[in-house]
Amino acid sequence: MSSLRRLSVAIGLLFIGTTLFAQTVGSISGTVRDSNGGGLPGVTVEAKSSAAQGTHTAVSDQNGIYRLPLLPPGTYNLTFALSGFARLARTRVAVALGRDTSIDVTMRIAQTEELTVSAEAPVLDTGSTTSGETLGQRAIESLPTGRNYSTIAQVTPGVSSDANPGAGNVTGVYGSTISVYGSSGAENAFFIDGVNTTNAEYGFQGKELNFEFIQEVDVKTGGYEAEFGRSTGGIINVITKSGGNGFHGDVFGYHFNDSLQANSKNVVSTAGTVAGFTNQDFGADLGGYILKDKLWFFGAFDRVSNSVDAGLTDGPAAGTTATSKSRRNLGSAKLTYNVAPNQSIFATWLQDPRVDTGAINDANHTLNGDPVTYLGRQDFGGRDYALRYDGNFKSAWIATAQIARHREKNSVGPASSSGDIIQYRDASNDYFQTGGFGLIQNKSFDRKFYGTSLERYFGRHDIKGGFEYENESADVIKRMSGGQQVDVFANPVNATKPIYRHFYWTTPNAIVINAPVSE
Repeated sequence: MSSLRRLSVAIGLLFIGTTLFAQTVGSISGTVRDSNGGGLPGVTVEAKSSAAQGTHTAVSDQNGIYRLPLLPPGTYNLTFALSGFARLARTRVAVALGRDTSIDVTMRIAQTEELTVSAEAPVLDTGSTTSGETLGQRAIESLPTGRNYSTIAQVTPGVSSDANPGAGNVTGVYGSTISVYGSSGAENAFFIDGVNTTNAEYGFQGKELNFEFIQEVDVKTGGYEAEFGRSTGGIINVITKSGGNGFHGDVFGYHFNDSLQANSKNVVSTAGTVAGFTNQDFGADLGGYILKDKLWFFGAFDRVSNSVDAGLTDGPAAGTTATSKSRRNLGSAKLTYNVAPNQSIFATWLQDPRVDTGAINDANHTLNGDPVTYLGRQDFGGRDYALRYDGNFKSAWIATAQIARHREKNSVGPASSSGDIIQYRDASNDYFQTGGFGLIQNKSFDRKFYGTSLERYFGRHDIKGGFEYENESADVIKRMSGGQQVDVFANPVNATKPIYRHFYWTTPNAIVINAPVSE
């Protein structure tokens, strides 16, 4: 068991900013002027959207500057009102995750009751140096990418697939990892609803999440704020869907098999080649309200099942087939509670436990051997919990607090106790395996997070400060079946007396069974 504790305290004087830790919202800001170009103080600005509960309000300061922070991503309608001036409406204003949308308007002396400007405003964040791209539901649903959310990040300039295509499977997440401007896949950070879900052991993506659960993905490739520290690659920030004042849902299903796969019969490998596979992905989601504009809910479940037949084309087991099966239960749930105007509480739950059975084919277990040496079970994934508070007071103060927990496991062992014996590998015969299962490991990780921040606006600047406390623990047991692994080498001097190399990896209180030694 090992544990890591980290306490971070930060204070900064910045341009338009957001909360101290991972953003789950966006914002709108700008200046209200009169027809002579002077700033108008006291203008009441209201924002309404189907993505937000109630009405978000702000009042422009003495320079005409206003800010609407803590806005859930979506499309908003704005109204600007001041006695003696024509009421101004601005529609279809887009707010993106982690971005500030700048909207400047000019109000005129009352000649008409209301003036409406109907045009979709681009998300132009003039107060941030962050590079990257925000991907909404339209992009997520229409782009031809994989089902895992990290695959869509590759449409962002500077983002590509990592050179290590199998790295993602180390943590039980299907698909390759991503590289941001040449960084490795282990240098990125992954956040979902403000929860740091980065894999605790290797630093890869630590949580699988399908598109039906996702509202928006923000990919930061550089210049990101201090709250996204401890990363030398990119930041992939995701928020899941919420409910609404109406009910909405989906029922979805995907089926894919080897009938569309290229022929690989000419590939020769003792690790096996794909002889057939089936991928099935079925689920449903539902969002809505318990109390309109007060309490919203969203829930989703997705069952992902995969089966792969691997045929051996070389080595002592050539001509045989081994089957690997995988089952993953993805789940997401969120409650959004409007405590008071401009104040909300969010509760999030996520899960992605995965169980692999049958033939285990990884770096430590190959299919080149007797069935007992590779038949086993692997467990990946885990569950995440988060509770977050966002509050905006008098259009000048922002308070945020969050507690979160990320748990995951990565374990592997034999299919039965009969596999817990010494494994032998014949070095002169492509390391053909006999005996037991080999490496057995049981690893579990737990990350607890506590953080809060307070932010105050001063004109076009703001000051914000806060702290984070993070406690990470790891419980890891690794051992060899039977206490050791034995490699058998041919003796060039005396063929009747092989040479044995013993590799011991066991627990302190284990009884190591004797194995042959060279004479």
